[in-house]
Amino acid sequence: MTQALRLGTRRSPLALHQARMARAALQAVWPELEVELVEMVSDGDRDTRQLQDIAERGIFAHVLERALRDGEIDAAVHSSKDLELTAAEGLELVAWLPREDPRDALVGPPGGTSLLDLPIDATVATGSARRMAGLRTVRADLTPNPIRGNVATRIELSRERGDAGCLLAMAGLTRLGLVAERDDITPVPIDQIVPEAGQGAVVIQARAHVCERTGIAWGRIDDVGTRRAAELEREISLRLGGGCEHPVGVHVELPASTVHAFAAPSPHEAGTRIRMELVGLELAPLLSVASPEDIADAVRWVATQLAPTIAEQLGIEHTLERT
Repeated sequence: MTQALRLGTRRSPLALHQARMARAALQAVWPELEVELVEMVSDGDRDTRQLQDIAERGIFAHVLERALRDGEIDAAVHSSKDLELTAAEGLELVAWLPREDPRDALVGPPGGTSLLDLPIDATVATGSARRMAGLRTVRADLTPNPIRGNVATRIELSRERGDAGCLLAMAGLTRLGLVAERDDITPVPIDQIVPEAGQGAVVIQARAHVCERTGIAWGRIDDVGTRRAAELEREISLRLGGGCEHPVGVHVELPASTVHAFAAPSPHEAGTRIRMELVGLELAPLLSVASPEDIADAVRWVATQLAPTIAEQLGIEHTLERT
């Protein structure tokens, strides 16, 4: 391989770390492959509004997707929860890296604490509509305090303004080495706040499953277990109306055959959480296939079977009809 692979990434410390993870995975299979990290500033990084006011899930991914379509880069590395739930035209999710801890985490007082043990009427920093509604569901007295920025910025700002804690993704804290360094991080149980679909998963997006410039087959680094669970979460969330402006959480445990789901009317209201134990037949098509195309077909079939029941238990009147 004589041509360097151009791997697009945002410039945040976490995004760059995840791009280096992807580069390491590639070079573990192709040691001679040169990988160039192409850093970009996303539309979401330029927009200073709070995330719940932007109401556009893919705003952190669009600049990378444009660069892919224009041939400026060969692939892009994303936190999967930054991607829109519908497929980007002309692009494929070609490889999923092994998933990190999918839970949310509370960065609170020294020594750590749980949401249940925070002071009465405490404020908790978060920029996520799902986490805002999740907080109100766990404890009606807790007040979400909107916040934006990279991980370190959010932690520091929440401290400066006197919040009792800051809600972040456990995966990002772990990848940045903060879980090992700090004693103030407490994971939030999934049955308290259900994660965003795909949370903890890093995915590579490209125009095709074989890179046209270098000839590498992305499937060589694809973690099939992560793909199965994360794509099913995304499909169910889509059918439940998930997105930045809609508080929806979906987490699938494979092969434990468990689905956690959450939905709320708005970020400012408490929602409903459910946990479903699935029988083997419900997931059999998904667990029996390995190719990306077969997994995509199986995901749609399984979601068709599960989403109506999940929606009914969550009190959602309508789900998206997809075939």
